[in-house]
Amino acid sequence: MQPHAFACDSTRLPDAAADDRFAVHVFPADHGDCLWIEYGPRGAPRHLLIDAGTQRTAQRVAEFVRSRHGGACALELLVVTHVDADHIGGVLPLLSDPTLSLSVGDVWFNGYRHLLPADVQSMGPLDGERLTTRLADPQRPLPWNAAFGRAAVRLDDAGAPPPAVELSGGMRVQVLSADARQLARMEPVWLDACRDACLDPQMEVEAPEELPGFERMGGLDPAEVEAIAAREFREDRAPANGSSIGLALEYRGKRALLLADALPSVVMKGLRAMAPAGAAERFAFDLVKVSHHGSRNNTSLPLVRALDCREWVFSTNGRIFKHPDDEAVARVVTQARDARLWFNYRTARTEPWDDDALRAHFGYRTVYGDGTAPLSIELL
Repeated sequence: MQPHAFACDSTRLPDAAADDRFAVHVFPADHGDCLWIEYGPRGAPRHLLIDAGTQRTAQRVAEFVRSRHGGACALELLVVTHVDADHIGGVLPLLSDPTLSLSVGDVWFNGYRHLLPADVQSMGPLDGERLTTRLADPQRPLPWNAAFGRAAVRLDDAGAPPPAVELSGGMRVQVLSADARQLARMEPVWLDACRDACLDPQMEVEAPEELPGFERMGGLDPAEVEAIAAREFREDRAPANGSSIGLALEYRGKRALLLADALPSVVMKGLRAMAPAGAAERFAFDLVKVSHHGSRNNTSLPLVRALDCREWVFSTNGRIFKHPDDEAVARVVTQARDARLWFNYRTARTEPWDDDALRAHFGYRTVYGDGTAPLSIELL
């Protein structure tokens, strides 16, 4: 059976102009995520930013905006997927950079007020948390979850995704994670999560520098890769990761699945809810940004098997948590047809997959970033 386009209505879109583009720029964001999306005419594209990595990543994004756009840029949408430091750390420095002129059409971010059911939401002490304060600053307010009536960006109580949001220029954005249960799990640990995310100025820390050179984990043969892929799967239980906003983007019939640190069970629930009744459980995408930097607990065999995709992105420098895990990469190369693996860093964790014998056996390809400039992946 052919995979289906779960949320596609491409027939209503005019044919793409010859100079249209849909590009995903994967920034070197240390051990985190920072995705800059461009779509529309090449001479005047529109822009989305999904996360901004660590604090250090903000400098790289700022230089990108200065060199490509003269320091001024309009973002159709800024998504802060969750409060982990490697996703939110660069957001405030970027918004506060005096050398940039950034306008934002909408900010999608689930704050403390969004973690509880609507009938018990309250203005708690975490309203003093810095990003919430910045978004609500009366002197320079930013639209906040405007597409959702300022309510939470999440699946509904029955587990169904909200209607897709269409941005100016024809980009459709579909929310696939998180659900109400995962957001509620964040409420009792919000303060700890904020501390982990360096939101208290007195607690800001820099990630340790990576030691030079690579500690190769040794060569792998195809039988070992198959065995690694088949290892028992245990889903991530971290509340912060479960609260991630996972997204499907569609432009001119091309689709990208951007999973932040989302849980595969929640993503599958969102995908299934969008599928036509009785349809085969295969979902066509042109790019997947792998969840949680390739953690073994966020990329399951059922999820990989359900995705018909060739471009798989792993965003991490391997610091702190030593991602990507072998299991996640092995599940992709053994299940995805003609996969191309995009690594924004060449590290001890990614180097072993640059192997001619493995590539020939499993039929995948590899692309590595240099750790200084974003990987640019053209979908259109």
